[in-house]
Amino acid sequence: MGPKRSKVMSTLDSKDHQIDRLSSLPDNLLIDILSRLPLKSAAITSVLSRQWRYIWTQITNIVLDMASRTSWNWNGCVFTTANGILWQLTSPKIHRFELCLPFSTKGMKKVRFSYVESWIHDICVRNTDYIQVQGSCMWDNYPIPTCILQCQSLVVLQLIGGISIKVPHGGLVVSLPKLKKFNFSVEVLDCELLAKLFRSCPLLEDLTLAGEFLESEQCFDLSVHNLKILVIKASVYPQPKHEKFVINASKLQEITLCGTNLDFVRFVNYSNALITANIRLKSILMDKVDYLSRTTDLARLISSVSSLNLNSTILKAFTELETDLLPVFDNLSSLSITLGDGYGSWNDMLQFLRRSPKLEFLRISLPQVFRWDISEQWSGCWSRLKRIGIKYINGTDADVEMIKYLLNHAKELEVLSVYVRVPGNNKAKMSFLREKLFGLQKYSTCKIKFYGRYGLHSPPMTNEVGL
Repeated sequence: MGPKRSKVMSTLDSKDHQIDRLSSLPDNLLIDILSRLPLKSAAITSVLSRQWRYIWTQITNIVLDMASRTSWNWNGCVFTTANGILWQLTSPKIHRFELCLPFSTKGMKKVRFSYVESWIHDICVRNTDYIQVQGSCMWDNYPIPTCILQCQSLVVLQLIGGISIKVPHGGLVVSLPKLKKFNFSVEVLDCELLAKLFRSCPLLEDLTLAGEFLESEQCFDLSVHNLKILVIKASVYPQPKHEKFVINASKLQEITLCGTNLDFVRFVNYSNALITANIRLKSILMDKVDYLSRTTDLARLISSVSSLNLNSTILKAFTELETDLLPVFDNLSSLSITLGDGYGSWNDMLQFLRRSPKLEFLRISLPQVFRWDISEQWSGCWSRLKRIGIKYINGTDADVEMIKYLLNHAKELEVLSVYVRVPGNNKAKMSFLREKLFGLQKYSTCKIKFYGRYGLHSPPMTNEVGL
């Protein structure tokens, strides 16, 4: 009786395990699950059964990474295969469309460009919320049809890398009334396109521009926009005679300015909403009055931030201000600084530390050749810091003495991270330096973290010691 009962139970368990619980879910849940998969993976589910044959065609999120060799078999039919899959989609609403385009040889460009154009046209009529198109090679310059600038349902639009907007002979029409986030990171930034886009996007909150502006006297007035995030990594040649952007700073929370000059942007409606700032500008070419005025305005803009990233150019500009014009950075808790050569850059940083009474985290990036100044007059600058990161030191005796100085004077220091790069394939020197730094542990109770690399292609050497 016992063996027979066991056999029956085993048969029932086997049948229970054969139940397809996934297929028993309602179609709307299955569609949601498949929408989270890469497009090719979703399409493959059509072979599972008759029930699954057409479910994938209703997905609402499309991720098409054609630049990844792991996602697609790398051959000339990849665009044809993708086209066959896309044209089977039946959903009238596409929430998200992401397309990453591969490098194209000269002979294949025309065919591939026509495919991309037809895909964009089809996606834009499906009430899409989010579109991202990225060209993996900057010089490919995939032309994107202007219908993408007339998709009135769009909330997020990201155009990145080797792509360009194909402007028709009749002129450019832009209508993006719901757009809140726009990322335009390409080789050349078209001023006419940007001017029309800004006028048509009253809800714009998040703006990223990266590339080179063609010669133009166009000034973009964004004073009516309530931007919360602004990223500009751009250059203009030749240097414009006036500012390129006028920005409403009343609700600005995050800002990044890289590669431009200080007179590139003018801010209006200052507030204390700004939390994070990354300011890494080039040399500043303007007369003394404008120089001081723009530097004072920038210092005022970032005076409330809690996280700040500066390069030596801006650091020097700040320290040249009169004491009453440079604010005290009362909220600043995290500071990253890229220093230039010589004592001047180091002393500029120390003066800035004196005006940051609540600073806890400091990250310093050094040039290849650097001279330390361990004068006792600056010893008080280190007393409040809890974490310090320094990259990259070369392992000289002066470097070791500076580390010893920091351990002696940073009384509240909890973690010191040291990034070392030794030229050549000299593993022995790297190991010797590591032991030398760890030998300084007796000067402090903080933890020392060591990150080392010897040679260009060597594996990183990572160790830590401390309480």
